[in-house]
This record gives sequence, structure tokens and C-alpha cells, in this order.
Amino acid sequence: RIASTPQYQNMTIRNWRTTTRLLSLLDERSTAPGA
Repeated sequence: RIASTPQYQNMTIRNWRTTTRLLSLLDERSTAPGA
């Protein structure tokens, strides 16, 4: 089972954090005054 290996979990968590970071950045841009 690939999904249970520590390497896979670490990779998934890092990708998720990157995704949420990008989403928050886009959110800030779209709600910024004068955007």
C-alpha cells in the first residue's frame, strides 16, 4: 500500500500545504482594495 508509507504521507501533506498557501494568496489578491 503506497498511501501508508511515510514518504507518501509527507509528500501529500506538503502538497496540500502548498495548495492552501496558493489559495490564500489568490484570496488576498482578489479581496485587496483596488483589485
